[in-house]
Amino acid sequence: MAEGRILFVGTNEVDYLMDVVLSGLVARLGHHRVYDWPFSGRVYLRRKGYPRTMLRRSKLSLLRRFQAKRDFAEFDLVVVAACKPSCVHAYRQIQDKIPVGVPVVFIDGGDRTELGGDLDRLGEPTLFADTEAKRPFDLVFKREKWLDHDFGRDCVAFPNAFHPDFMPPRKPKKYDVAFWGVESHETRVRAFELLRDKYDCATNGTIRGVTFHQHKRKGGFFLEELGRCKIALSLPGIGWDCQRYWEAPGVGAFMITPKAPLEIPDDFVSGQHVVHCKDDVSDLIELCDYYLEHEDEREAIAAAGQKHCLQYHSHLARADRLLASVGERCGVTIAP
Repeated sequence: MAEGRILFVGTNEVDYLMDVVLSGLVARLGHHRVYDWPFSGRVYLRRKGYPRTMLRRSKLSLLRRFQAKRDFAEFDLVVVAACKPSCVHAYRQIQDKIPVGVPVVFIDGGDRTELGGDLDRLGEPTLFADTEAKRPFDLVFKREKWLDHDFGRDCVAFPNAFHPDFMPPRKPKKYDVAFWGVESHETRVRAFELLRDKYDCATNGTIRGVTFHQHKRKGGFFLEELGRCKIALSLPGIGWDCQRYWEAPGVGAFMITPKAPLEIPDDFVSGQHVVHCKDDVSDLIELCDYYLEHEDEREAIAAAGQKHCLQYHSHLARADRLLASVGERCGVTIAP
């Protein structure tokens, strides 16, 4: 059987899920079997670190990219990898060059519930429908796949993930309870109010009124500091599936979070991998008090959560899910 090759249509804009999937596919299949198009200086030149770029490319991989196949009719699968206008427009440029028998799948990593909804938010309200009118996607992978929403088609739950290549070295715990984020959701506002003047929140930066650009913990340093939290919170923002939901367990921090209203295959189990608080976070202080006092129980849950995250929610796990879904639902097998 000939090696399967993937045309990965992306964007030069930042998209965490796109980067995780591309990194996983390259790790599984090799860079000679995953051709990312159009060329992305952000990916190859790596002027920004984690999480702005999660794929590590070498000079050799850059050379081989330009030696690789660029006949769009010779790929076995096309992945339209981001719910960004620039990505979909790039696909539209080559849409007619892709043979009918080659599956084309779409990764909707946006915050909106509706399929392609972020294209509307970003000023292109008809782009998804216009693209599908010309050629429907064979399969859609949806990051925010709400349990109470009928997507009306074959749609695979496909949440964010943690990239273990960026795992920081383990260091002693430094902070009691921390959430470093902006007030993009009412749940976050309530949590900030409950935590005001509690624990070490005021000194560690768990406070209201801080913008994204004012946060000093970024990139690899953010992951390192997150791993030093006795209790790390993950709270919904503009989208429910925020990156911290995967980063906190990934770096071995004990996480308290509301239960996700999304379909998440192999999700964390409360009391085993993480701990769920109420949706209105009214029990947040009670839970923090308990787990600060019960260190052994807290650390056992954190260790189990990290093991579960690395097994089921890494870049490799997301690549495997994409390839398995394409094999099951589109009848195209692309094996490592």
